[in-house]
Amino acid sequence: MIPAGTYDAEVISDALFSNSSKKGSPQVAASLRTEAGDITWIGYLSDRALPYTEANLATMGYDGESAASIKGAKVQIVVEHEEYDGKTQARVAFIDRKSTRLNSSHLGI
Repeated sequence: MIPAGTYDAEVISDALFSNSSKKGSPQVAASLRTEAGDITWIGYLSDRALPYTEANLATMGYDGESAASIKGAKVQIVVEHEEYDGKTQARVAFIDRKSTRLNSSHLGI
C-alpha cells in the first residue's frame, strides 16, 4: 500500500468509464504511477460528485471526447488512507496540476 502523502504522478491509463461493482454507480477510473507505486483514482458520476470528478478529469487533461486524452498527464496527487469494509486502503484524495515551484536555481541566483 502506498504511504499517505503527496506525490508527483503520471497517468498511465486511459479513462475507464464503468459502473461500480457494489452499487452499480457510474464511475470513471484512471491508473496513476508514483515513485511509491501505482494507485487507481476513482471518480463518481453522481449529481453530487460530478463537479469534483469533472475538475479532476480536466486537471488530467481530459478533452471530453477521448478516454485516451488523459494518458501521460503529469499531476500531483494526495494519497490518504481510509477504512473500507474493515480494511485500510490507500485512495487518491486530491489531484492537482504538477507544481513547478521556482527556486534560486531557476533564477540563476
